[in-house]
Amino acid sequence: MVIMTVKTKEFLQKHKLDIPEDLKHLNNLLDILDDMMLNSLGSEYEPTEATRDIERVYDDLFYSNFE
Repeated sequence: MVIMTVKTKEFLQKHKLDIPEDLKHLNNLLDILDDMMLNSLGSEYEPTEATRDIERVYDDLFYSNFE
């Protein structure tokens, strides 16, 4: 079972991302979130507010499940 906060679950549902049921599929979701972060960078490749939101979700999933 994948561990996450309520805010992370809400973010994933809002962006219509599949919530993995096991760690095997969590890596796929982390790859998608990584792509989303890269696509959300500003014109000078600086982080935007959207980047920070995605980063929080990524960190929650990673540190709650792989540490």
